[in-house]
Amino acid sequence: MGIAINASTNTQIGCHFLHVNEQGELETVLREIKTQDSPHADCVEAWRSCLAQKNIDINRKKIDKLWIQNYIREDTPSQNEKRAAKKYCNLSHALTKKDIWNFEHEVLNELKEFLQLFAV
Repeated sequence: MGIAINASTNTQIGCHFLHVNEQGELETVLREIKTQDSPHADCVEAWRSCLAQKNIDINRKKIDKLWIQNYIREDTPSQNEKRAAKKYCNLSHALTKKDIWNFEHEVLNELKEFLQLFAV
């Protein structure tokens, strides 16, 4: 985490790396702060194992993206939301309109401290 101020232009520049257990992808963080059960999403790991048995490698980032998609589309929507999946079962809606993430999770504390550096 760091911040620099350019005195001549009065510009603040900041850099922060957010991670969970040395993994820094957004999907990794979202998996950590989920609030709902995730039986559908958790089965993505079994799919990865199946692919490995067939000598097909799939990287962690792709697995995490699929996990998020399954969590949003299968584990968290109501039946009515599933019928209108395009509107309700997407990342934008899941991040802003649904209570399926714990934004008070300790994993986010350093990020919150960093963002406070820019508070006016």
